[in-house]
Amino acid sequence: MIKQLEINKMKNLNYKIMRKFAFTLLMLLTLSLSAQDGIIKFKGIPVDGTKDEMIIKLKQKGFTYDYTNDMFKGVFDGDNIVGFIQTYNGKVYNIRFVHDSHGFNKSVVINKFNSLVLRYETNEKYLSNIKLDKAINDIDTYQIDSYEDIGNEMKRGKTYKAQYYYTFDKDLSDTTGLYQFKIETIRKYQNLASTYGRNLDDFINDTTLPVLYYMHKLEQDMVQFYIIDGMDYDTYLIMFDYSNRRNAPNGDDL
Repeated sequence: MIKQLEINKMKNLNYKIMRKFAFTLLMLLTLSLSAQDGIIKFKGIPVDGTKDEMIIKLKQKGFTYDYTNDMFKGVFDGDNIVGFIQTYNGKVYNIRFVHDSHGFNKSVVINKFNSLVLRYETNEKYLSNIKLDKAINDIDTYQIDSYEDIGNEMKRGKTYKAQYYYTFDKDLSDTTGLYQFKIETIRKYQNLASTYGRNLDDFINDTTLPVLYYMHKLEQDMVQFYIIDGMDYDTYLIMFDYSNRRNAPNGDDL
């Protein structure tokens, strides 16, 4: 009896999360409708095309390229960085980079991280993922308390990460591909509905489906940055990913 009550409690909790998730998606869509279909850009360069094309464009922006170690160097947001061009099937899908240093102490990296969060939050080209994180994971902010012992927390498995959708020049009113997305989404949520003893309409309906589709479009272009260990003891770095997920590995090779 107790076990069944716990199962029902878990079902209701997940049902509420899904409802809250759908409502948050609607709010995000409302905020994003003013955006006009753009691929994410790093330093004004679309994260797309071939690796050779990307190297040429980076050089035009003042970066240097180390062909021996297959990496580029330059300046980003006032800091020297070293980065890598990640490709799949000959197309660029991610620009990953870190500070070109052994690392910063705890207080400096927290200040840098919090400063980045503030500037991305207020940049009209980006839409913060915090609203979804709050709805699903109960995360209120990407900001880090200055007194937090990030070293010990990271050893325990905590991740310090911020995520932002790139909305600039993106036409969210284009519904091309919605029908195929609907088929794939129904297939995905049929199992979820069956698991929790719900009707499919509790998860996917005429209201939530278009919003899920728009969010899928937003998720194709994302910026993420997170704190990692530095090269020296008790130092930290911030790693960035500027990702175009259209070109990324999608599991077909698995």
